[in-house]
Amino acid sequence: VTVTDTLAAGQTKTYENLADTLFHISGVLGAVRVRASDQILVSARIYSQAPGATLANTNGANFAAVPSSFAIGKGEQGSLQGVNQNSDFRYNFFMVEVSGAQASVQVLLRDAAGAELATKTYTLLPYEQLLVSMNDLSPGMMVNGGQIQATVLSDGGRVIFAGSLVANGSQDSTGFEMSFKSSLLAENDTRVVTLNGLSGVVALSGTGGVSITPT
Repeated sequence: VTVTDTLAAGQTKTYENLADTLFHISGVLGAVRVRASDQILVSARIYSQAPGATLANTNGANFAAVPSSFAIGKGEQGSLQGVNQNSDFRYNFFMVEVSGAQASVQVLLRDAAGAELATKTYTLLPYEQLLVSMNDLSPGMMVNGGQIQATVLSDGGRVIFAGSLVANGSQDSTGFEMSFKSSLLAENDTRVVTLNGLSGVVALSGTGGVSITPT
């Protein structure tokens, strides 16, 4: 389902109970893709609400939207921290394919010391999302302060990875974004400052069978 809306300059909008009020569907679990004509900030709060309870008495977790260009591709890895699966907490992780190609993803669980505990490979169809309990990755295993790593094995497909730590008693939840590639940081962006002693705006042209593109 695709819905189009408009934001005025500086405007903010909140869509309560997104599936019902914006998409007019119910009983579904999915991922939301946002495309915009200009830069915007998007976040979502996923929460549980008892019958008759107000929003003030809900438990949930917030997730900031992740640019699809941050997704991991073949041979790239994203890590999640805060993995606890014990009498106090349970942990879930989420994966969504964002490029429109099938992806094969290997998920590896490590303990607090970095030792490997379990591994499993998941297949995502184009644009598919998966919500996975840690019990699926490591049935019955107790983990304290561990991490999980996702690596894309397939030639195609790009994946965004996230996690959720839930307190077994209060049901309070904490969301975790995956680690992002260091090349995405501005400090690691490689820029040419001078070229053969020239600086400022320099026009380049190709000769002798060499062509130069804007990229």
